[in-house]
Amino acid sequence: MKRCYLKIEDWLNPFLVPIVETRNLTIPLAILALVCLFFWKKNIPGLADFGLNAFTEILGIILTVVFVDQLIRQQELRRTLPLQAAAYEDVRMLATRIIQFWESAFAQTVPRPAPSEIIQFWENVCKAPVSQSVPLTVNQLLSLETIDAIKTYLDLDSQPSVAPPRTWWEWLPEREQEFYTRAERILERHTGILEPQTYALVHQLVSGSGLLHPDTGMQIIRAMRQYDQQEGFPRPHNLGSYWGTTTEALNTVIKLNEWCIEKKRFLEKQGISGLLNPTLAINAFDENSSPKCMIDPNKFFQQVLAVQAYREQLAQRTHQSNTGI
Repeated sequence: MKRCYLKIEDWLNPFLVPIVETRNLTIPLAILALVCLFFWKKNIPGLADFGLNAFTEILGIILTVVFVDQLIRQQELRRTLPLQAAAYEDVRMLATRIIQFWESAFAQTVPRPAPSEIIQFWENVCKAPVSQSVPLTVNQLLSLETIDAIKTYLDLDSQPSVAPPRTWWEWLPEREQEFYTRAERILERHTGILEPQTYALVHQLVSGSGLLHPDTGMQIIRAMRQYDQQEGFPRPHNLGSYWGTTTEALNTVIKLNEWCIEKKRFLEKQGISGLLNPTLAINAFDENSSPKCMIDPNKFFQQVLAVQAYREQLAQRTHQSNTGI
């Protein structure tokens, strides 16, 4: 029954869309047509013949408007299909690269399964539970709980599996700059092709508190590290000590990926072939209780102690300065 309903909906859609899109014109005309029909049906003297003639004329206008609008839409669709396919590929590449980046970060940093002593250590240090679940979908991977786990375990001094070799200090800003450049290119290239909602999602990535904005993204890691070196502040070297994000920022990528899934189906129905798939699922993670880029608990604990000692010394100097000692 559901499949039959979907087929009927697909058949009616080309007729319903023009009616909906031209409702500012068709609705007043339809109301006027009903008024004229009322005059004819009630056989009002002097208005009955006028009502019948006006009703048929207005009905013809409505059908003409809907038909012409549909014809223009079909012509515009055929003209813009290649442009829509190009926009799809650019958005797909952006969303896929971001998802693959976090997928790789999880695989290289989060223990699976985490030993009980590791769990207890992080809960004691962070004063909050750290997610131990393994993401199975894009939504789970880009959830705040999973990203927080990556932030907790990722050692910025370690080297990700990339060539040429470099540390996460260098790799994170480089990747974000690549994502930022891709997003900016989409906004420049596909202004008149992307749907307003999709264009707004890409814009959200690079503006305000977006995932890629220079003031809130991973570009800030370099500035914070330089500040720490100048001030001598011994900040811990896990990602969570330098960077954070929000559920809203992560959901932007999820929504873009969902748009890609729907857009690919639409383009294929229009006869466009050879399109690459968006991210439909993430790869299965192998068990690894101690990934290569997980920060050593003892190292992290020593760094936390160094922060406490620094703050105690700073408080002592402030007190001495205030008391004149």
